[in-house]
Amino acid sequence: MARSNGSRPRLLILDSARSRKLFETVLGDSYELLFAIEGEEALQLISEKDPDLILLNHTVSATDGVAIAKQIREAGASLAPILLLINQDRPTLRKLAETIGCNGFITKPIDPKKLTEKVEGMLNSPKVATP
Repeated sequence: MARSNGSRPRLLILDSARSRKLFETVLGDSYELLFAIEGEEALQLISEKDPDLILLNHTVSATDGVAIAKQIREAGASLAPILLLINQDRPTLRKLAETIGCNGFITKPIDPKKLTEKVEGMLNSPKVATP
């Protein structure tokens, strides 16, 4: 899926610096990747770069990924789908994340094939409305 101007879809990834190589290897040829390590940095990039998909690690920064997703949705900062990267598949975490506007989940360690499939699927889904 290309952006309306023909460029590659833009993904914002909030995760640790050591995870960056995985995302670059798996997604770098098909997508424009933007990286953030802290929540405030991610929010700034959202306002400046308007990503097509946001990937948030649940535990990467001082503010957890669910709280950052909530800030994004409450501020109306982006209608892009949000994919939450989680360390354990916990139903209570999923329910909370869905309630505040996350659109999907992927469990770490990340399987490259599943990541690619999930990203492609989410990019082909319509933009979301804020809750």
